[in-house]
Amino acid sequence: MDLPQEVRIYIWRCYLSVAPTQVAHQRTWAMVVLPSLPWLELSTTPPNLVKCENPPWDLYVQVRHLPALILSQVNREARWTVLDRLTPIRVSDTIRKFSEGTPMFIWIDRYSDVIHFSGEKFHPDLFDKAGRSACPHLYRSLCGAEKLSQL
Repeated sequence: MDLPQEVRIYIWRCYLSVAPTQVAHQRTWAMVVLPSLPWLELSTTPPNLVKCENPPWDLYVQVRHLPALILSQVNREARWTVLDRLTPIRVSDTIRKFSEGTPMFIWIDRYSDVIHFSGEKFHPDLFDKAGRSACPHLYRSLCGAEKLSQL
């Protein structure tokens, strides 16, 4: 049985929102703004700016990374729902070198995560550029979804 598009999108959002909202108030990221690819890169959290450390990587991978990654591979509509809320940002080589199990990129919730920027001047379109740089295959069919959403 086919469900209306509004219902399907609601289901995707429900699945996606369960994990991030449970830890969003504790999620703090430090990102370096770069003048070229990959544009934004996850850095270490500055201890002088935050009181609460990030939860362990395995918790992050279970509660946000895996659900978003799975949902982004279901179909174009589900992928659009993920990318409408979350942006994949590349993890720096330094962090991956010293933290086992760290994914190649992380999903940043640009609406509820606390983000500290350093480096070049930040501007909002860097989220889109960084996402396309960190995980280009997720954005390949996004143009079609953007056209559908404007109808």
